[in-house]
Amino acid sequence: MKCLALLLGFTLACSTDTFTGPDGATADGGSDGLSGDSGGSCETPASCPPNAQCSTFDGTDKSIAPFSNISQNGGNVTFESDVVVTCPQALVAFSAASTATNPSLGGIGSTGQLNIPSAVAHARVELDVILPKNPTGSAAFLFMYPNTDAMHGVGLVWSGGTWLVHNAVTNDDNTISPRTDAWNHIALDVKFSASGGTGMIELDYIDANGKPQTSTMPHTTLSGTVPTVSSITFGAGVIPTGGTSGPMTMHIDDVVFEPF
Repeated sequence: MKCLALLLGFTLACSTDTFTGPDGATADGGSDGLSGDSGGSCETPASCPPNAQCSTFDGTDKSIAPFSNISQNGGNVTFESDVVVTCPQALVAFSAASTATNPSLGGIGSTGQLNIPSAVAHARVELDVILPKNPTGSAAFLFMYPNTDAMHGVGLVWSGGTWLVHNAVTNDDNTISPRTDAWNHIALDVKFSASGGTGMIELDYIDANGKPQTSTMPHTTLSGTVPTVSSITFGAGVIPTGGTSGPMTMHIDDVVFEPF
């Protein structure tokens, strides 16, 4: 899974023609409707916490700001109608067929600066997603890493036919069984630490039986990154992590990214 860390570093460190900065970032228009299984009624969006980056993607300007479009090599992010989560729009991230040497990426991301660089840095990203069922190939669908150090990233990945919460520092994994092909409320909460024993990874999600679950690595060390953490980067979408993969999609709505 070290390929995951290397690819994530490439994803947000590079600037391409399809990458749009956080000031007025946009995505292509789309018209596919979403119905899901949540009763067909729209939710009221939660208020955005102070100092957080948030979007329901429901503006008439079809902007993904304050987030950026990280799509590359035939991947994209489009808008579509949504009558289940917050209405009237959601995003769909698309990755075209990929190889190890030519990955196609589709998704959004952002970097949050910390007011005071710290030896222990905390961030949380919360969002609604529809994960693909049995993706064709290995991919990351949600990730975070400190500074520009994707080698010490963590996230939600599909690998070897299994959903995993993956820690790229220690190469540890927790196996999970999230709900797919229907809206799933997911939160990734991470403490990046420059000293051993104080790091933490927590993923809240709805499982395949519709029950809330939490996967934790309470004693995971994220040490050895740098003496202090000054920023945390997150991404959400379809990011192939090596080998050959077919086209994949993930629906995204109501993103809240909060570096503490």
